[in-house]
Amino acid sequence: MPPNICRMIPANKLVAMKAAFAQKIGYTPSAGQAMVHSSNKRFRIVIAGARFGKSMGGGFEGAFYLNFPDFRIWCVAPVYELADKEFNWCLEFLTRYKMPDGRSLFDLGKLSDPSKGSRTFSLPWGSF
Repeated sequence: MPPNICRMIPANKLVAMKAAFAQKIGYTPSAGQAMVHSSNKRFRIVIAGARFGKSMGGGFEGAFYLNFPDFRIWCVAPVYELADKEFNWCLEFLTRYKMPDGRSLFDLGKLSDPSKGSRTFSLPWGSF
């Protein structure tokens, strides 16, 4: 199990890294989303109304942490369709992140997309 990156990197540096990642992918969080993203807690529960951006924010968090080696990120929900929203946002953000050679982070990874059931996305440095 990889060490908790939130404990290894000072909170202010992690927030700055998230801000740089958000800028690179063109994501501008709302005030509420920014509050969630600035937390250095391992577990965060967001209770908010419709149109708050919970799925988008969860997808951003997933895409950000996939950049670190050996990270395991799970999208879990009562029904498949709800978890699928965060997963799709994560893939969208990985597609937006362009490397110096023009490829996206999505291009570096491998997507397992069965017709029904668990979808996975893995990157060469062991994160999925």
